[in-house]
Amino acid sequence: MNKKSDFTQNTLRERAEKALSSGAFHASEALTDIQDYIHELQVYQIELEMQTDELRRAQGELEQSRDEYSELYDCAPVGYLTISSTGIILKANLTAAEMLGVDRQRLFHKPLSLYIHAEDHPLFFAVCKRAEFAEQFRSCELRLSKEDGEEFYGRLDFVPIDGITTSAYRLSLIDITEKRKTDAEKLQLEKEVLHSQKQDSLRRLAGGIAHNFNNLLAVALGSIELVELDNNIPEDVTPHLDRTRQSLLKAAELSKTMLYYLGQVPSQMRSIDLVDSLSSLLPIIRSTIHGEIDFNFTSEPGPITIKGDSVQIAQILNNLITNAVEAIGSRRGTLTVRLYRKNFNSRYSINGYKHQHIRAGNYACIEVRDTGCGMDQSTIDRAIEPFFTTNFTGRGLGLSAVSGIVELHSGYLHIMSRVGNGTTFLLYFPASFPNPIQNEKLVNSSQGTVQFISGKTFLYIDDDSIVRSLGKMMLEKRGATVLEANGGKEGVEILRANKDRIDGVILDFAMPDQDGNITLIELRQLRPNIPVLLVSGYLKSHMSKGWSNTISATD
Repeated sequence: MNKKSDFTQNTLRERAEKALSSGAFHASEALTDIQDYIHELQVYQIELEMQTDELRRAQGELEQSRDEYSELYDCAPVGYLTISSTGIILKANLTAAEMLGVDRQRLFHKPLSLYIHAEDHPLFFAVCKRAEFAEQFRSCELRLSKEDGEEFYGRLDFVPIDGITTSAYRLSLIDITEKRKTDAEKLQLEKEVLHSQKQDSLRRLAGGIAHNFNNLLAVALGSIELVELDNNIPEDVTPHLDRTRQSLLKAAELSKTMLYYLGQVPSQMRSIDLVDSLSSLLPIIRSTIHGEIDFNFTSEPGPITIKGDSVQIAQILNNLITNAVEAIGSRRGTLTVRLYRKNFNSRYSINGYKHQHIRAGNYACIEVRDTGCGMDQSTIDRAIEPFFTTNFTGRGLGLSAVSGIVELHSGYLHIMSRVGNGTTFLLYFPASFPNPIQNEKLVNSSQGTVQFISGKTFLYIDDDSIVRSLGKMMLEKRGATVLEANGGKEGVEILRANKDRIDGVILDFAMPDQDGNITLIELRQLRPNIPVLLVSGYLKSHMSKGWSNTISATD
């Protein structure tokens, strides 16, 4: 090969020398061509250098973009993973590794199902199977576990990767634990709002029923009283009248129980010592408990004072004792009543009933605990609904009345129960300081309202013609003159025309044209000092503060 190269070089040299000696080669022309070639080479060199600089700049930008992408990928607030069609982790960002509580390198080539709760495996694999073909099945919410065992709720969104022979998916992982907690709280709040609306509707319904029911009872009781005023009643009829009256009075008590459920029954709130009140009820309580039940009562030293109605507190205890005895049934059991003080330093939540929140403060607690059959959560949730009962023979108003009375006393009701383990009722009443005049006997507001009826003229205002007619007859039996009005507006006009003649007004509260509050104001504008007696099946809470004398339609 060297001989051939030497031959070529010698040949070219010989040809060049021959061309130079013959005068065919001109040096000036050759020099020009060489300069042109050098210029071209220099241009090419500059272009190459510029291209090199451009490539270096583009490479720098790509590296910067790669670094920014890596930072965004790894530090994103969402966990990102790449998994195979069988659920093997191929890639993961730092956020996903942190959410699962494991070093990122240890995630690779492991099944993602290792970090998913066993009960949610079927859901995960079903979504994996369908994600490639059905867009609507590309996400799921399930429970995941960190390496240390801590669980959290996560949302997985699947995106199939195109252009890969073997199926693979990119996943986004979001921790939705707080969201689920917020959603649960929102759902609970919505339930409480619906429950409150339901309770309000029931209160309005019960109030309307009680009003009309009391009017009917008033007519029946009043008619019996009119009959008894007749001195010519046969002796054998009197027992029948007595039984009828007793039945009507029991019906009136049932109506009052409905009003207890409303939590707005007219009551005589005063300072009472629960130790004395409950101790005085012990003989009655023991008489209602059969021999198979062991009854225990314990109390902290008194006084334990609240502002309340002792009659209604007795009603509460009677209803709870009755409920406990029925829960124990004919079996042997234990019934315990405890009275003690309780202090809440901060707002306290009780979950046994309606998720109430007790305000901070001092409370008197009445605890009634039995070893009866107990209740499940669904029964607890419905326990205070009117007419809801698990006892076939029960009226279903006992716990409703308890709830209403507790609310009337600004208290709280807590129910704890498990099926087969008995039930505990905790009633919290705001504590108060003893009142030095707590033993003063209150005068019945219906007594002495009108001392002398005979010879007086009264205006009777009531939209119910039967009640109005009965009232008129009873007053006339006692020597009074009665003017009738079918409603508030008519009553005001009658008083306007007879200002100096009318000695007093008997007024119904609930009337369609104008209620008792407005009517009272207009009557007092005509006669500021005229006595007005309200007779109604409704409650003091519906009335303005201008009333001093009110009686129930059945009193």
